Amino acid sequence: MAIAQIIRNQQAGYGLALKENRGSLYQDVVLASEEALSTDFRGVAHDQRKTVDIGHGRLEIRRYWTIGEEQYLRYFSRGDQWPGLRSVAMVETERRVGEDVSRERRYDISSLAGDAQALAQAIRGHWGTANCLHWVLDIAFREDDCGVRQSHADENLAVLRRIALNLLKQ
Repeated sequence: MAIAQIIRNQQAGYGLALKENRGSLYQDVVLASEEALSTDFRGVAHDQRKTVDIGHGRLEIRRYWTIGEEQYLRYFSRGDQWPGLRSVAMVETERRVGEDVSRERRYDISSLAGDAQALAQAIRGHWGTANCLHWVLDIAFREDDCGVRQSHADENLAVLRRIALNLLKQ
């Protein structure tokens, strides 16, 4: 097991942006979320939140829907694969720059309860931190230029870089 995976397993909570490489979990969450949205979540325990941000010459509208219903979570957690799974989320981002409008949907699973506002803050906080962290790692450690891709070496080196960065910050 990679060092990064061990550290993630020991953390008190997790949030995971789902991508297509998660296979059937991704497909199941997309299908369930889209179906629930098409019926306005009729019969599905959920929470929702909308935020609007204006800046940098654009308008961004984000809509968050979370499902914390036990029967859905049991199905998604796949036995013990996702222990502590407490919610799934769908995030729709609409960006308006002048006349141009773009929309994107993303999906997340989390150990946070199905509170859309808390999950929205966690997701936004993660991206702000991630953007800053990745910029520092790329500039200071030239992480993007690293060609190591064998086995778990790339994940292990990423963890070591983060440890080094934390030590430097202290």
